Amino acid sequence: MEINDSIEEAFKSMGDIYHNMLCDKQIALTRDNIGFTERNLTFYFCSEYRGKNKDAIIWQELPIFDSHQHLDSIVMDKDEKNDTIDIYYIEAKRIYNKNYVIRPGSNSHGSLDDDHKRLRGLFSEEQFVKKIPGLYDFQKGCTTVRHHIVLLASLEHKPKEKPNTYSDRVNAIHDFAKDRGMQMLHYNVKDGYGIAENYSKDELMYPHGGNGQETLSFVNLDLYLMIEDVKHC
Repeated sequence: MEINDSIEEAFKSMGDIYHNMLCDKQIALTRDNIGFTERNLTFYFCSEYRGKNKDAIIWQELPIFDSHQHLDSIVMDKDEKNDTIDIYYIEAKRIYNKNYVIRPGSNSHGSLDDDHKRLRGLFSEEQFVKKIPGLYDFQKGCTTVRHHIVLLASLEHKPKEKPNTYSDRVNAIHDFAKDRGMQMLHYNVKDGYGIAENYSKDELMYPHGGNGQETLSFVNLDLYLMIEDVKHC
């Protein structure tokens, strides 16, 4: 599959926002033991997508019928001219260590792999569109409906972590996308879009900070988007 322009532009714009805040304006509305939350990933990505596609419908914390689960976000984009709908099912994950990509055993936290399996499981169910409130009626009568799984991930590079922690996480993400045949985009917040991960610890990305827990001490922040076309109907 090829990543369409709307997805790529929204992802790049999301990265530009983080770069502008953290690098240009030196503003970070968080602290070291909180970091960069998943909710901000989905918010900025979805906002930037809708900014370039004004008629797109976005809903966050989307409930699933007959389940206690929810999706982090959904984007529904209808092209009236071509009678086509693109639906993006979005989950976000912060990669604290490589086990947040694929977790061994039954750890308490979830992983990218868990999210991916859950979404694939949803698509395997008959009449799955009826499990998403409003989706069945929205797509009814449209000639082409395309469904896409989108995984967003952030990786915070800290100055005091062990030497292999960063590289292990980076390798795990790349292997994950490759093994599942997912297309991947990467934005290094310090260096820009499509530039390889920066392993250097020479300089903090955000040098300011107060005392104790208020000090933000990240060397770099990597943003990832992985996408898979699941079903065409």
